[in-house]
Amino acid sequence: MSLPLVSLHPPSHGDVDLAADAPSPRPDWILLDFSAYVDSCRNATTASCKARDGVHDVHVTFFPAQPPRVSHFCVDCPGLGPRCFGEEPKILATDGKFVLLRIFIGPRYGIVRHDLHEYYIYCADCGPDGAPSLQLLPNPSPCIFHDDQVGLISRGTSYTIAGLRDDSSPLSGDLSDLGTYVVYLFNSEDKIWRPIPVSVPCKEECSDDDEEFLHETSKDCTVDASEIFPAPLELLKELPGKGGKPCETLETFHTGHPTLSLDDDDIVYFMAKVKQQEKKAWILAVDMNHRMLLQISEFGAERTFGLSYTYTQSRISKYLNMTPR
Repeated sequence: MSLPLVSLHPPSHGDVDLAADAPSPRPDWILLDFSAYVDSCRNATTASCKARDGVHDVHVTFFPAQPPRVSHFCVDCPGLGPRCFGEEPKILATDGKFVLLRIFIGPRYGIVRHDLHEYYIYCADCGPDGAPSLQLLPNPSPCIFHDDQVGLISRGTSYTIAGLRDDSSPLSGDLSDLGTYVVYLFNSEDKIWRPIPVSVPCKEECSDDDEEFLHETSKDCTVDASEIFPAPLELLKELPGKGGKPCETLETFHTGHPTLSLDDDDIVYFMAKVKQQEKKAWILAVDMNHRMLLQISEFGAERTFGLSYTYTQSRISKYLNMTPR
């Protein structure tokens, strides 16, 4: 079995939150887990298409939930079973009603073969009568880019994918290629991967003695847990305290993974753990302007390494039609 057992058991929450008769309104955005669960569950968001072998179908289903709950999605391939996946299918990027996914069907040792990866575009309403759709994209090989070097831009009813390849070769001893990149663009209209060379001048940034040319982008968010005041105090009781006592402060927690709300600039969502490698985590909604804890939701972090990048914001829920067809 290539996949951990937890990847075969999706959370119980999901589309119940957003059913037509649900008391809470459909959110314009969600926190969406990057890694799929492999399960044959279905709902009105399910879309499918043929895999690259032209025989088996790939099904993708979303289960949106109200933040601070983390929404998830499921992928399965009827007739092959979960053993066909060398790793969990993954969301690479999402924008508007589109989601870009990478799915690897094959033995785990083959994941290093970029030409064997399959890329799909999920659209919330591009199918007949506004139904969701799933489309297999041409494999970008020999274009090579990493999962975190891909972007997706929605253009209404169409989209553009951009993948970045670094052609620098500092290990070769030849520094002439430093700052040289190739951007591969894929437009939904012509469905062709087009290479565009890009050069980042480094003469002013690198001296003759420099052996490295590095661009690094990051975003930091510093929070003093002692300055965050709980809304009702009962919220903290949902978190484990020392010696079985109710939790009274967030200072004892490892907190990170800041994620901005897409509808309120003052609200930031954090992942909190008692220990870095805990299998259970909590998502905290914090009003940064008033330094107040607003909501807490439990999150199964069995597939999360520490406080690593695990989920992202997405507006896909705004376009999903949860009404059964």
